[in-house]
Amino acid sequence: MTTKTTLLYFALLATATLAILHLVAMDFYLYWTVSWFDNLMHFLAGLAGGLTALWAFYNSGIFFKHSPKLWEVTIISLSCIFVVGVAWEYFEFVYGLTGVDASHYISDTLTDLAMDLLGSIVASIMGMKLILKV
Repeated sequence: MTTKTTLLYFALLATATLAILHLVAMDFYLYWTVSWFDNLMHFLAGLAGGLTALWAFYNSGIFFKHSPKLWEVTIISLSCIFVVGVAWEYFEFVYGLTGVDASHYISDTLTDLAMDLLGSIVASIMGMKLILKV
């Protein structure tokens, strides 16, 4: 398996895991009954999104054709996930999907964004290993 397909494989695996866990969570009310489950899902979303962004920007041939520098891998992964994470939190707020009362909203949002970024950091490390062979 080449580096390009390995990164895509991990991105698809993380995305499929996220989707399956979400379907199970909806059937068994895990978002509302298991306190840490939302954190796991945000971590997996950051991982899947970070890997997908790295594959799209560096391995797909659509955007960049050069071998990235170490800082580029990190910036692309983190910035893509931060933008998507903030957009998701805004979506939850606008449609009343936060699931927490107003007094816990800010801490819940910051925890969600931190877990998104933590997943993205893991994606960056994987990207460094797979793309840069670091």
